[in-house]
Amino acid sequence: MTDHAALNANLLAAAKETLRCAQARQDRRGVDVLDKWILSQEHQGPETCKVLWSRAMDMAFNLGEEECEAGHEQADVPALLQDVPVLIEAWRGGWKFHKKSTGELVLASTAQ
Repeated sequence: MTDHAALNANLLAAAKETLRCAQARQDRRGVDVLDKWILSQEHQGPETCKVLWSRAMDMAFNLGEEECEAGHEQADVPALLQDVPVLIEAWRGGWKFHKKSTGELVLASTAQ
């Protein structure tokens, strides 16, 4: 297995475990996003994988936008997305987009 493939396998395993634990805690913030991302990693067909991955990114972006509007801070990324860097970035992108579209000042991203 290549380093890239091993990294993807590790991310997928961590994401599945995070999802399982969240379901036990009934933590719902981002559950649909993470579920869609996991499906995108498990599908065999490249076209299906691309569609599901794109949908997961859109969902994370939209969630960030909605949560910004609801008053969440930029550093308050849903715990379910913490294991998948691309989902974190998509969520933050939606959060920043909402701030910019409402004319609010966007401070520099928090380092994590």
